[in-house]
Amino acid sequence: MEAVKQLRGPKDTKITITILRENMNKPKDVTLTRAIIQVKSVKYKKMEDNIGYIRVAAFQERTAYEIRKALKEIGEKNNPIKGLVLDLRNDPGGLLTQAIEVSDIFLKSGIIVSTRDGLNRQIPYRQP
Repeated sequence: MEAVKQLRGPKDTKITITILRENMNKPKDVTLTRAIIQVKSVKYKKMEDNIGYIRVAAFQERTAYEIRKALKEIGEKNNPIKGLVLDLRNDPGGLLTQAIEVSDIFLKSGIIVSTRDGLNRQIPYRQP
């Protein structure tokens, strides 16, 4: 964690790190330029027998949009999918609003998220 703290900094600034690998005789300095790393939250493909596969790595700002896009691309009109695997394994979570929106894509009706008050009454979650 200490190394990560030192590596972080303003975008487009440079930092020099020193590396040493097993096959190197001496350490080598490498200069890196800091950048914002965009991790793609959705990966997808069409598998054998027209089965769609969508993997969600984390619920980020555009996850629901990316899933809709994936469904459109793998479910083309000329060759529709017969089934879908929605892979959420090892997903660390993320934005509740996106998890709700993704759930809403696949669920026809019903409350997706709710809480209960002190009188045990169900209170549906309303997105801000």
